[in-house]
Amino acid sequence: MKRVQLIGCAGAGKTTLAAALSRQLDIPWQSLDQLFFNPGWELADPEERDRRLAPILKQDCWVIEGNYTGSMPQRLALADTLIFLDLPPRIYVPRVIWRSLKYRGKVRSHMADGCPERFDWEFLHYVLTFRSRNRKELVQIYESFQKNRIHLTSKRQVADFLKAAV
Repeated sequence: MKRVQLIGCAGAGKTTLAAALSRQLDIPWQSLDQLFFNPGWELADPEERDRRLAPILKQDCWVIEGNYTGSMPQRLALADTLIFLDLPPRIYVPRVIWRSLKYRGKVRSHMADGCPERFDWEFLHYVLTFRSRNRKELVQIYESFQKNRIHLTSKRQVADFLKAAV
């Protein structure tokens, strides 16, 4: 694994897994949230997003975490591994709520400057309805990827995968 793309619902553990893989494989990792947002939680326009992403994609090795399907084709064209964190809502919904409370008003290290953590009803609705509304698109992306695919559906599988990743 030299170019790894992680996808999954918010709260599934993409950031945690990306950081762990980065340490174990000794390769850099990048959160798309950090690249794709401007201060105040405003999404960068597609041209700016692509400009920010380009130097990372040119690197020989990377772990990138985040969905953002608008730039998925560029990332998957270069990725050698796609990891789909497909955990159940009983795992990711409480994580999202806990995270929003724990870091409220603070900018997490892998987030864009000027984007403090907040409790957001619209985002919570997205997370609560992810399985019925958004998961299907990630499944299609995962199934169409022709290289190394890893589908993790439980915390145990994630832990076992990390143990075996080196």
